[in-house]
Amino acid sequence: IAVVGAPATGKSTLVRSLQKELKCKAIFEGEEKDVPDFIKHNIKNNTNGLETIRWFHDRLVEQYEDALEIKSKGEVVILDSFWLSNLFYISTMVKDQKEKKLVEDMITDAEERFPYPDVIIYLKSNEKTIGDWMKKRGRTFEGELRKHIKTISKEHEDFFGNKKEIGGTKVIKVDIVKTSLEEVIKRLR
Repeated sequence: IAVVGAPATGKSTLVRSLQKELKCKAIFEGEEKDVPDFIKHNIKNNTNGLETIRWFHDRLVEQYEDALEIKSKGEVVILDSFWLSNLFYISTMVKDQKEKKLVEDMITDAEERFPYPDVIIYLKSNEKTIGDWMKKRGRTFEGELRKHIKTISKEHEDFFGNKKEIGGTKVIKVDIVKTSLEEVIKRLR
């Protein structure tokens, strides 16, 4: 199961809750301490977008491989992101057309190498709630990213918003402001 959405929509929080409720494994993209200083600098200053996306892409691919290994043992695993997630940052982090093409090629390569998750939970929120949650979690490097939340959220919505499935994978759309954990679990089953 992969949980996707713009930053600060509650992906990790939902994964922790589902992990506890479903008694399964979880893989997290990471907290501020897991992000190298040069990537934090890039995000904070909105520079080196290709390098930043590449770092996250490599991390997400590695985590997805770990998830597939866990799944091969018959266990359920939930991720708070997956290799497709970088798609929604291209327009805000990468300005050069050649670099955009490289990122799209990385995602296409992953799409050819890996199956989609069995279920994708798409978390939707509003700009105010996302902004409030970003401030609350206090990641020092996210200041510049806050300026792009509207675009990143719109790109998620354009891709996942009206889809019930992608590549044979069930998509569950969850409005985080209106939907309870119990409702998410009910829709998963």
